Amino acid sequence: DASEAARITDQLVQTQNDGKITVDQYARNLGKLVPVAAQLKVPFEEINAAVAQTTAVGLSAEIATTGLTSALSKLSKPTDEALKIFEKYKVSINAASIQNDKLIGTLETLKKFTEQEQLTILGQEAGKSIIPLLGNLEKLKQLTENQKNASGVADRAIQDLAGSFDDLSIKIGNVVKDLRVQAFKDLEPLFS
Repeated sequence: DASEAARITDQLVQTQNDGKITVDQYARNLGKLVPVAAQLKVPFEEINAAVAQTTAVGLSAEIATTGLTSALSKLSKPTDEALKIFEKYKVSINAASIQNDKLIGTLETLKKFTEQEQLTILGQEAGKSIIPLLGNLEKLKQLTENQKNASGVADRAIQDLAGSFDDLSIKIGNVVKDLRVQAFKDLEPLFS
C-alpha cells in the first residue's frame, strides 16, 4: 500500500545517505538480494544498513549486494567444512538460526571465528561484504536504527533539492545582474 511504499522509499534514501550508493544503483542490484533475505526473514532494515556500511567502506553496489546474497545463501546451507568449524565452537548457523537471530545476531555468532575460518565458511566473494560488517557491528546496529527511524527522509531530500535549485537560481540571477552592471560600466565611456 502507499504507506509501505513510502516507508521503503524512505529506507532506500536513508541507505543512500548512510552509504556511498545512489538509490538507482541500489535498485538495480536489489533483485538478487531481496528474495534470499525475504526467504530467511532478514529485515529489510538490516539489509539496507549492511549495504550502506559496505558501500561506505568502498565496495560497489554490485559487490555489496552480491556478497550479501552469497553470504546469506552459504550461511543458510553450510558446507561440510563450515559445519566442522561450527562444531569446534559449539554453534550452529543455518536457515532456521538466521530466521531467529536475523542478520546482526548471525554476524555476532560469526564474529567468534577467526578471519580465516570466516572466509572458509563464507568464501572470498561473500567475505568481501561480511568482513567489513564484522569489523564494526556497532556501526551496523546504528545504521539499522537509522533505517527504523527513516520516516520522512525522502520528502526532506526532495525539499532540500528544491531549496538547492532555488538557491542556485538566485545565485545565477545575481551573477547575470552583476555582469549587466559591469557591462554597462564598461560601455558608459562610449556614450559620454
